[in-house]
This record gives sequence, structure tokens and C-alpha cells, in this order.
Amino acid sequence: MVCNVFGRFPHPVLATALILLLSACSDKTPQKYDSQIRDVPSVTGETRVLIFSKTEAGKYRHQSIPAGRLALQQLAEQREWGYFSTENGAIFEHEGLQQFNVLILLSPAGDVLNEAQQQGLRAFVEQGGGLVGIHAAAEAEPQWDWYLKALGATYAGHSKVLPATIHFSAPHPVTDGFQSLSLTDEWWAFTMTPDTDIQVLATVDEKSYDPGTATMGESHPVIWAHQMGAGRILYTALGHTDEIYFNPEFLLLLERAILWSSDNL
Repeated sequence: MVCNVFGRFPHPVLATALILLLSACSDKTPQKYDSQIRDVPSVTGETRVLIFSKTEAGKYRHQSIPAGRLALQQLAEQREWGYFSTENGAIFEHEGLQQFNVLILLSPAGDVLNEAQQQGLRAFVEQGGGLVGIHAAAEAEPQWDWYLKALGATYAGHSKVLPATIHFSAPHPVTDGFQSLSLTDEWWAFTMTPDTDIQVLATVDEKSYDPGTATMGESHPVIWAHQMGAGRILYTALGHTDEIYFNPEFLLLLERAILWSSDNL
């Protein structure tokens, strides 16, 4: 917007009016929350995936989001799943949300949803939509109690990017056939949400790397699952680096997580 102001205003009242006028003409601060979304496509297929990856302004944005988005989109195309990727929180107020049966939170961070959008996400899950949280999803919506319970934990620190060994123990369709796995990533520690009935599916062996101050001892969970209402939820702490999205074992775990959470596994 361009404003042209002519003349001189020596009078204090007129000077104040000029200041207000110039302020009105300046660029406004962008809205914190998205107010509308257009062109939500129709998706088809037995598995219909919504990928959401918004970062709050001023928060650390994970550089691996584009690699993760590309890997998930390629997986969807290979499996003939319907999919749509967005960073617009208004999707959770849009009628098009109901066509999806699984939501992937690809490292969103910070306070990114208003109250109405939060309620839309909650209804989606509790009415049977699947939820797969990846990496930084554990530091999104830090003031929303329902979300903290849905994710099962909050971020409490991390190691450097290091190779480490993951052990799989609890029987589950997502991890069936896995016993141990060596992966290189940033290893997060968590504050587990009280009174959340989660099933830990995999732990990282802290003896296999240097956790620094991000230690949780012998039981350091990195993948877990549970249910809220009619919705299935799985969270994985993995997903910090670009390279991990090209790892076939990790992609297999993600594929199974998507299918299990959408009740298609």
C-alpha cells in the first residue's frame, strides 16, 4: 500500500493526525494464526493423508521439513494414497478436513493453532482420525493440555546428531519384525505427560552414543503409541536430519505408522 501525504502540518493536532495516518499506511504485523484456506483438493483412496508442518514465527524451523514432505509425498504416490500438504492451520476448520483419515504432524513447532483450529484437530482424532507425530511435533502447542496428552510427552533437550542403536521390544503391528536398528539422528529427551496410557515401542540405547544432558537412563523412549477416543496416535522422535528420510527402515516404520493409525494395517 502506498500513501501520499501533501502539505505541512505545524499544528500539534494535525501532526498527531499525520503520524496516525502514516502508521495506518505502514505494513501490518502478519496474523499469528491462519484465518482461511482455499483450494483444499478432494483426495481419494483407502488411505488419505494430511501433512501439516507449520512453524510459529520466531521459533526454530527444522530444515528437514522439505525432505520429510518429499519422502511422504513420494510414499503416498507409490502406494496410491490420497494426500495434501499444508502449513495453513485453517485446514482444521475447513470441511475438507473430514475427507482425510490420518494426520501427519511433520515437525510443527510452537503455538500455531487458534482455539477453533485446536478443537477441529481434537474432534478429528477423537472421532477416529489417525495421528502420526514426527520429531518436533513434541514441542508444538505447549500450552494445550489435550495436545500434550495426545503426544504423550514434551521436548526436554537433545543430543548432538550421532549414530545410536534403537531396540524394539513391545509387540506391535508397526514394529513387527524389528529387533534393533542403528540410525544417525538427533536424540531427544522428554518430559512424559502424566496419566497417559502409552505403549513404548522402541527405546534408544544411551550406551551406544553420548546423550550429554539429554539423558533418560535405561528406558529412553523414541517411538510410542496409544489411543484417544476413537483415534490411534503414534509418535516418533526420529526425523531431525534430511538423511533419515532416505533410510528404508525408517520409511517402512513411517508407512506402517500411517497405515496403523488409519486402521488400514
